[in-house]
Amino acid sequence: MSLAIDGKSLRGTATKDEKLQQVLSIFETKKQIIIAHLDSIGKGNELKSLQEILTKIELPKGSIITTDALHTQKKL
Repeated sequence: MSLAIDGKSLRGTATKDEKLQQVLSIFETKKQIIIAHLDSIGKGNELKSLQEILTKIELPKGSIITTDALHTQKKL
């Protein structure tokens, strides 16, 4: 299994008192389908969202996961 993980900020979703809404997507590259999609508020919550999703996905041994620099954390 080969996964590409990326979060995006949704422009225009923030108000004076609120942070931008984020969307975290996990894309299965060989089948070309999105296997997980999670909303979160603020860039810092993207890390928590990814940790939550990865605990729910059963990854076969030898899976390849690509992420951006934000997700290069020891916990992950």
